[in-house]
Amino acid sequence: MNHTRSSAAWAHWPVLFALLVSLLIVVPGRVAAAPSDVVQTASDKSFDQTVAALNQQIVAHGMVVVNKLNHTEMLSMVGVHAQPSMALEVFQPRLGATIYSADRGALLMVPVRILVQRDGGKVMVDYVKPSALFASYSGLGGLGSQLDSTLAAIVAAATK
Repeated sequence: MNHTRSSAAWAHWPVLFALLVSLLIVVPGRVAAAPSDVVQTASDKSFDQTVAALNQQIVAHGMVVVNKLNHTEMLSMVGVHAQPSMALEVFQPRLGATIYSADRGALLMVPVRILVQRDGGKVMVDYVKPSALFASYSGLGGLGSQLDSTLAAIVAAATK
């Protein structure tokens, strides 16, 4: 039995493991955010009231709900009973032209997701700061900061 070949294959294991971990860190179409870039806000409202208030505030702030991902419903399809959880994908369509002109690669970062979930009796609203999403794209720092302010206002109004 030749252990040299087997040993050589295992010699590459750390590199392959590092590659696998790095691929897991990058979520589909998005760069994983550092914990400091994730904004978490407790809501004073129920899950359904929070989702309704977010929808209302998103429109009031000139944004559009592009998609709703009902995690609870999706998990039930595979037999998992989960607390209510939904992601709202939101964006301002007029900003698409700005992103397209500056760096089309940044279109991977939109729409922005707002996650609403109930954990026990507590409802939480989370999102990644758009400034963090756009940080590596030239010419989009101002846009990221603008969207930071907009999302902060939406979430603050919707959770109180």
